Amino acid sequence: MLIAKYSALMEPVVNVLQSVALDVVKASEYVKRILLLIKNYRENPEKVTDEIIKEATAVAEKVELEEDITSMLRITGKQRHRSNHPAESTSEYWKRFLVIPYLDSIITSLEVRFAEENTPSFVLSKLHRAQMQKMTTENLKPTFIDVLKEKSSVFPETEKALKILIVLPCTTCTVERSFSSLRRLKTWLRSAMSEDRLNGLAMMSVHRAIINKNLNNFNDKVVESFSKNLRRLCFN
Repeated sequence: MLIAKYSALMEPVVNVLQSVALDVVKASEYVKRILLLIKNYRENPEKVTDEIIKEATAVAEKVELEEDITSMLRITGKQRHRSNHPAESTSEYWKRFLVIPYLDSIITSLEVRFAEENTPSFVLSKLHRAQMQKMTTENLKPTFIDVLKEKSSVFPETEKALKILIVLPCTTCTVERSFSSLRRLKTWLRSAMSEDRLNGLAMMSVHRAIINKNLNNFNDKVVESFSKNLRRLCFN
């Protein structure tokens, strides 16, 4: 019940993080919001525990479960295989045994994964056009980027790095989708395929919406392309 509740809470953020048109700045903002929300729940674990117990009891009554699912586990003097949390009540026990460790694990995982020191290369994202539009005229002062525009030949590698930064995705969801498309094209029966043919089929599969929109023109282009290279083959 606890996992289902917070999985549903984080599902919208997870879906947004998997979108193609998401930049790093917005991704960081979404993560900070969900992290702040979970920290608010962590500050009041008693309320979270009571809500979970009520929901679990309601579900148990609905399915006619006779066993008391909110009872405390047996506590012994010497415990080796699981945590031994002393508590005076059922709510106190489940708060220490389940709710607090689970919320702490989510907060720690998000803070470690999206820590500021883990993304130093994305500091230049503030130079993106979408972020520059939010700046006021007072902040638009001559900087190193202005010099770079005029003297790009002096800093060629920096110019390349900025160009790569603009098109750099913040997640690998699009790349993983391309692997799924590749599996539909290059099967075990068609493993001996040239790179040019594979690239062409992959582009057609990924951008099939564009092909379907201009299907007649596409067919004419294919026939025209094949007609340029005539092969003198004897079929007798």
